[in-house]
Order: sequence, then C-alpha cells, then structure tokens
Amino acid sequence: MPDTETRYASMRNGDVDLIFGGYNDELIRAMRDQKLKFYYGPGDLGEYLLYNFNRPPFNDRRMLEAVIRAMNIPALGASLYNGRLVPADSLFNTDSPYHAQAASDAWPKFDPEKSKQLIQEYTGSGGNPNFSFKTSNAPNRVEFGEFLQAQMAAVGIRVDLRFYDLAQFSSQVVQSGDFQATTCVGTIDTPYPAVWRLLHTGAPNNFGKYSNPQVDALLDEAAGTMDPSAHKRAYQQVEQLTGQDLVFAYFSHSNLSTITRPEVKGVDRYISRDMFFATTWLDR
Repeated sequence: MPDTETRYASMRNGDVDLIFGGYNDELIRAMRDQKLKFYYGPGDLGEYLLYNFNRPPFNDRRMLEAVIRAMNIPALGASLYNGRLVPADSLFNTDSPYHAQAASDAWPKFDPEKSKQLIQEYTGSGGNPNFSFKTSNAPNRVEFGEFLQAQMAAVGIRVDLRFYDLAQFSSQVVQSGDFQATTCVGTIDTPYPAVWRLLHTGAPNNFGKYSNPQVDALLDEAAGTMDPSAHKRAYQQVEQLTGQDLVFAYFSHSNLSTITRPEVKGVDRYISRDMFFATTWLDR
C-alpha cells in the first residue's frame, strides 16, 4: 500500500495488523489513537532534501546553500508536523558519539536575504536557479512539495512539482538518478555500513552521485579500524566534511515507526525499523 492515507486507514479499520510509518505524521496520529500501539526510535539522519550533484543547478555549491537558507524550518514544523518536527542540521543527532558540534555550528541558518544574494551570484554567472522537485504522490509529500515551492518562490526560484506513485518514484526517479532535487527519509542504527552506503563514491545508496576523496578515505578508515577512538574521529570528520559540502539539506530528525493493532505481540525491531518477524505473533 504505497499511499500513506490508504495504509493508515487500512490499519485503523482492521484490514491489516501492522504497518511501517514512513513519516512523522503517521506516528503522531498513532500516538493519539488509544486503539493502536506504536514503536519508534529517533536514530540518526532523518528527513532531508537530496540533490543531484551531476545536474544544474545543484552542481554549484551556491545553489545548495541558497535552498537551505530559504527553508523556514519552524514554519514547516508548524504547518506540516503538528509542531512536533525535531530540526536537524547534521548527519548525526546531537547525543550521538559521532556528532561534532562544529558541524552544527557551521550549518547555514535560515536567511532569505543571503539566499537571494547567492541566487543572484549564480544567475550572474549564467546559471538558471529554477529546478524540478520530484517526490511521491502521498498526501504529506504533496504538501511538502507545495511548502518547498512557496519557500523557493519567496527568494526568486521557480520549482516545478512532479509527483509519482511510490513504486515509480523509487525505481524511475531515485534509483535511476532522474531528478534535480527530491526528498528522502532514513535512519542510521550504526554508521557502518549505512553511512558508507550513503556517502561513498559509487555506493549503492549514493543516489545524488556525491563524491569527495577525503570522505571516501575516512569512510574506508572507519570501516577498517577496530579502534573506537579512531572510529569516532573518522565519522566526526565525515560529518563535518559532508556538512561543508552540503550533501543533504537536513530539516528533520525523523522517527520511522512501526504501528500495530493491540493484538500484535512480540515486536522486536532496530531503531531504523527493520524487524525480526520470527518473534511477532497475533493474540487472537
């Protein structure tokens, strides 16, 4: 069931016993419903904009920064997240041992005037700042796309919204790299292999085709060491370097959830939501 509203309604009326909630709005509704049970963990990463580094305008750092500075995150939280959005400005959560405060300190803050200045510099060098934004046709993603479109219009960027059913979006847009900008959601249980798969040159989940030899070397170092201090140091440097490169436009630490009916027992899951179904049973 790729549509979030249909999926949640099917859970609520008893047609299914367990669903995976991909976005915070599903979790928030389940929290308020005494007839449902919910499980979640914050993890790292979350919801973010994904750029295609091989296509204009996002092969230019000025436009990466312009989009981030144009996004009013508190307004996003108030309008789409029922005031429960947890703002993100780094790869790892602030309580993670792999988080470097320097990464958060250096993250571009909301500043529409600075955004306009960067856009003007980009257009002055012959660039076109307008872009298409592709995402799924789930209602919450449509709302997000419209919010993004309005935020970008305020600084002079025209965004062309294009929506797809989930299967088509996953295969034809994200996995094939056929986008300028899109939105993703994901959590990290442990840095390896998740961060390597996201950020290493040529890695399977590096859909935006990001490449930085320094980051590659640090990821390989972290994967090959048994020294906890070296492991920690490498991932902190990865966070800082990818933050400087503006690999993703972070906006929310997301909670991927598992939502069930009360008779579902034995839910055993990772923070990232992957489950061990061998322990799961129905008390009927």
